[in-house]
Amino acid sequence: MNKSAQEIINQYIGPDETVIIGVSGGPDSVYLLLQTLSRTHNVIVAHVNHKTRGRANTLDQRFVEGLAKNHNLTFELHTVTEQQSGNQEQYYRQERYTFFEQLRKKYKATWILVAHHLNDNIETVLFNLTKGSFLDGLTGMEAANHRRHILRPLIFTTKDQILDHLHKTKTPYRKDKTNQDIDFSRNRIRHNVIPELKSINENLEQTFAGNVVNLQELKEYFDDVTSTWIDRNRHDNSVSLKEFKKIHPILQKNVMYQLYADIYGEGKKMNQKHLEQIMKIIEQSSANRKKEFGKTHFLSIQKKDGQKVISITVK
Repeated sequence: MNKSAQEIINQYIGPDETVIIGVSGGPDSVYLLLQTLSRTHNVIVAHVNHKTRGRANTLDQRFVEGLAKNHNLTFELHTVTEQQSGNQEQYYRQERYTFFEQLRKKYKATWILVAHHLNDNIETVLFNLTKGSFLDGLTGMEAANHRRHILRPLIFTTKDQILDHLHKTKTPYRKDKTNQDIDFSRNRIRHNVIPELKSINENLEQTFAGNVVNLQELKEYFDDVTSTWIDRNRHDNSVSLKEFKKIHPILQKNVMYQLYADIYGEGKKMNQKHLEQIMKIIEQSSANRKKEFGKTHFLSIQKKDGQKVISITVK
């Protein structure tokens, strides 16, 4: 069932509960902030200055600080002081969420609210499908992640709905010109791929939202089945190879995925290619052959009490 932003806010946030909201100054986060204020005024406005766009970053910061002041809200700022090599997007994302989580603990907040909307979710699924992802990546972002205390009230709201509301109410917001740069993969999906899909189905957003809900419900059931199998068959840090080979291949993959997620908190870094390599090691069943299982662990086939087991050990 697709829900409005207000329905999701009212479902998960009690009157006057304390929440953290990531506000960049763009239309999505401004809209999210205004929607949330109808439920609670105990809002901490969290802004991250990435220092990547010069004066534009400074103007964004001033705008958000002024927005918080106008609504008598606490403003918290994090400035990224170091530029890292490698995957910049992933680095900045980690900076943001680490900052948000620190604030959640500081203010004893119930949720961290972020402004991902339905069009963001479409882009995410298409990107993951293109790059190669397991089930988590193909089911999109969920409205509420209880483990990480993240709430996405706009996840069934389209970008057009957000902009229409802001324009009708003459609400100001900041524009990020880098969102138009098609050198970024997600921007190419947004500006080139999705318009083509909408030419096939003009109701793409609504169709997609319904499909994602179905897939998420299916995955929830599948994860319950997987967890039950793991609980029955895991002993210390190993599972019986014989019992493992009895189950369906897709359940085998999800067992490996969940074991990985149990160690690292999430399984998103285990892509389809990595998973296939692990399954190949298990299929060959060669004793003492090791395969990296993330940064800190190995997976190997060992003999224990005369039986072969799939063992996961610290490096």
